[in-house]
Amino acid sequence: MKRLPRLPIPTLLAAAGLAACTLAQAQTSPYYIGGSQTLAHDSNLYRAASGATLPEGASRSDTLSVTSLFAGVNQPIGRQRLHGSGSLRANRYADNERLNHEGYAANLGLDWESAERVSGNLSGSASRTLRPFSAGTSQATETRRNIQTDGALDALVRVGVVSEWTGEASASWGRTDYSEAAFAGSEVRRQGGSLGLRWRPGAHSNFGLAVRQTNGRYPGRDTRFKRNDIDLTAAWQPSAASSLFARLSPGRSRNKAADGSSSSTTSTTGSLNWRWQATGKLAVNTLATRESSQDSFNQRLLTLGANNSFDFVQANSDSNVRSNQYLLGLEYQASPKIAATASARQVRRNISQTGDFRTGAFDTDRTNTLSLGLRWTPTRSLQFSCDLGSERRSAGGLLSVGYDAQTLSCLGQLTLQ
Repeated sequence: MKRLPRLPIPTLLAAAGLAACTLAQAQTSPYYIGGSQTLAHDSNLYRAASGATLPEGASRSDTLSVTSLFAGVNQPIGRQRLHGSGSLRANRYADNERLNHEGYAANLGLDWESAERVSGNLSGSASRTLRPFSAGTSQATETRRNIQTDGALDALVRVGVVSEWTGEASASWGRTDYSEAAFAGSEVRRQGGSLGLRWRPGAHSNFGLAVRQTNGRYPGRDTRFKRNDIDLTAAWQPSAASSLFARLSPGRSRNKAADGSSSSTTSTTGSLNWRWQATGKLAVNTLATRESSQDSFNQRLLTLGANNSFDFVQANSDSNVRSNQYLLGLEYQASPKIAATASARQVRRNISQTGDFRTGAFDTDRTNTLSLGLRWTPTRSLQFSCDLGSERRSAGGLLSVGYDAQTLSCLGQLTLQ
């Protein structure tokens, strides 16, 4: 019988103590605090191809325990509003114990407005988590414990809040770092900004036009990228039960390598989102997106290392990824306390390899994901849920490989406010 992962007992005791000392709260406040426990099983943790051999000590399937403590605030302060949340997580694996780690996620924001027609918001976020495993090349499967740390800052200013026309300006900054030295070439720094105008001809529609620029660099290998976009957006609410949002963004990207060579591509991205409250109990959400990215390509090669043992090394390379995503989501509110969800998603990607490790490689893949969920909220403070998922990818085997994975997770959560 497969054993369960060892639970972090001090964390569980802290969560229990938290529940015991705060259950007496009766009135709603702008603050909340709570804890949760999740047990999850993944049949293909490393997203390895069928028949792929994993390194010694790595188990293809595993059961994961996640113990979390969280807190948040949503506090109006005059014309302003302060909001934020944070969580601490202890992650324990039953078989792949070397992947055990502690993580966190935090965000803090301030929505502000002046006495005139000026408003905006400031926000920041930070997180620490295990880098998700994804299917690599046909040569190897990545199984190393690699902790990913992210940080971001965003600012937005609007002028003309209550008028038909609104001007908007935004700025953003972000970074991603990894604990694994072999991924130093994948660490990235990003900054960008946009300037636009929004028109609201009526209460149920608005249209936007903006210019946006994103700049970034990979400091580990001194390569840079820049993308300029024109964002055309439209939002329409034909009825109280339906809303539609669309975005079309023609753009141009430019990449510059450490040796001074450069390349540029043009592409059009966009999205279409329709939400429909079909009945009082059934909600439907559909989404179609087309995206283009110039991300670090984690090309992994299998090499013969010391003592005639195999090891993984990472080559310096980038990839241009163009993806189309289609999503259908359903939520059925059977009663005020019971809800069921179902979703189907397909992602189709075209991947072309560029950068310092040029081979001219090209590949396509298609990933289909199905999920079913059930949520029970017996009281305002308690929630229990279970989710069942299936994921399957078909690929050419050059820059991406096919795999199958099934997941099951169940959560118990206590929130006090």
